[in-house]
Amino acid sequence: MVVGDVTNASGNEQMLRKRGVKVDILEDPVGIALYAKYRAEKPELDMEDWKGLAAVRKA
Repeated sequence: MVVGDVTNASGNEQMLRKRGVKVDILEDPVGIALYAKYRAEKPELDMEDWKGLAAVRKA
């Protein structure tokens, strides 16, 4: 698996590795900037992506 950005979002890389998945961290500057912009402009969609629709409804 290739992960493009752990600056804005990380947490599952070690769990995947422990399960035998090869994880490469790319840290692409363009991807980092795009995801930071998305999080700033659409925080409700970012929360839904991370925590699910139920979290958005509670907020």
